[in-house]
Amino acid sequence: MINSRNVSKQKKYTYGEIRDYSTSLSEALLKILRLEAEDVVAVISRNIPEFSIVYLGVMKANLIATTVSSSYTSVLLKLNQSIPDKAIDFHEFVRTKHDYPDIIPCSPNAVAFLTYSSGTTGLPKGVELTHKNLVVNMLQCFNCDGEYQTESSESYQEILPIHHIFGKSLINGVHIIGGKMICLKSFSQELFISVLKESNFGNILLRKKIFKTSTKSLSKVLSIQGYGLTETSPAVSQLYPSKMIEEEFHKGSIGKPLPNTLTKVVDPEDVKDTPLGPNCTGELLIKGPQIMKGYHKLPKETKKIISEDGWLRSGDLGHINEKGFLFITDRMKELIKVKGNQVAPSELEDIIRSFPGIADAAVTGVSHERASEVLRAYIVPEKNLDMEKFQQFFNGEVAKYKHLKGGIEILKSIPKNAAGNILRRELKTMYLQKNR
Repeated sequence: MINSRNVSKQKKYTYGEIRDYSTSLSEALLKILRLEAEDVVAVISRNIPEFSIVYLGVMKANLIATTVSSSYTSVLLKLNQSIPDKAIDFHEFVRTKHDYPDIIPCSPNAVAFLTYSSGTTGLPKGVELTHKNLVVNMLQCFNCDGEYQTESSESYQEILPIHHIFGKSLINGVHIIGGKMICLKSFSQELFISVLKESNFGNILLRKKIFKTSTKSLSKVLSIQGYGLTETSPAVSQLYPSKMIEEEFHKGSIGKPLPNTLTKVVDPEDVKDTPLGPNCTGELLIKGPQIMKGYHKLPKETKKIISEDGWLRSGDLGHINEKGFLFITDRMKELIKVKGNQVAPSELEDIIRSFPGIADAAVTGVSHERASEVLRAYIVPEKNLDMEKFQQFFNGEVAKYKHLKGGIEILKSIPKNAAGNILRRELKTMYLQKNR
C-alpha cells in the first residue's frame, strides 16, 4: 500500500513533472514491488492532482488500473483501522530514480483500465477497457464539431469524482489539449463559483464568440450535453453549447454520435435487432471502436450485452429524430444513479437480508433535487425490527452515498412477478401515490 495522506502539499504540477513522476512510479511498481504485466493496481483517491501521476504511471508500466471511490475508505478500513505502518510514502516512489530499463509499450489491445459497472442488470462486473479504447475515445471527443475541445484553455474545472469513468475521461481530455485542471476535493456551488473567479475562467468564456450573438446565461454555455456508458470508454455522443443555442429542434437531446460511432434504436423484443424509424422509442444499441473488450472473466455476460457483429446493448430506451439527434427517455436497467454513482439494488438487498430478522427486501431509487435519486428500502421483517440497530449495521457495510436517504418502509410482502423478479416499478408507483 502506498501512503498518500501527505500528498497535495505541492499544490500544482507541470506536465513535465507529471511525465517524470509517472515514469518513476511505473519503474518503482515493477522494480520494487515486482509487479508484472497485467497485474491490477487499485487506486483509492479523492479529487487531487496526484491522481494523474498514479493513473498514468500504472498504465505506463503495462499494469491494469482500477479505481475505488474514496468514500469506501471507512468501510475498507473497518472504520477504526489506520494506514498500516509499512505503507510506502508516495513521494518516495515518484521523486526517486529507480534505474530500470526502458519499458516496452504493450499491445494497444491490452487491458489498461478495469472499472466496475452493473451493465444492464445484476451485480457489478469488471469492464475491460483497452489502451486503444481509451485513446480512440479521446480522439473521437476532440474531433467532432464541438467548439471547446480543439484548443488549450487556461483552466478546466473537474467537477466529477475522479474515480468515476467520466471523471477519468475529463482528465484525459485535459491532458490531450495541455489544459490546466483544478481539482475540487468536494463540490459545492459556492466553491465552484469562487474557483471560476480565482482562475479567471469566467472571463475566458465571456470572450468567446458565443456571447457576442447570444444572451443565454453562463450556466447554459458551461453545459455540454453528452451520453455514454462505462462499457463505451465512456463517450457515445456529445452536444456543444453553440448547437444548443442555434438549433432548437434538438432540445433535450444528448447530441449526435461521435465520429466512427454507429447507433440504432430497436424493439427490445426483436431478436433480429431491426432498426426502428425516426422518433420511434426502443433500446439504444451502439457500435464503435470505443466498445469495451468485455466483462472480466464473464464471457456469458459479455455475450448478453455485445452481439456477434459488435453491437452493444445500452439498456436505455430512447429514439433518434429525423435530424439524427439522440434522445434518452427511460432506462430498461434497474440501475439507480446517486450523484453520478451507479448503485445495483440487488447488492444492497443482499446486505439487508443478511441482517437477523429480515425475511425479504427491495431497494428502489426515488427522485431527489440534488442527488438525482436517493435510495429507499422496502423491508419484510420476520419479527419486530430494531430499526436503529439495523441502520447502524447497514451504514457500516456501505459507502455514504448508498445510505437509505429515501427512507425505509415496512411491507408484508415484496411485489414480484411469476419468475420471482421484484416489480420495482410497482413500488415506485406506490411511493408516488403516497407522496402526492
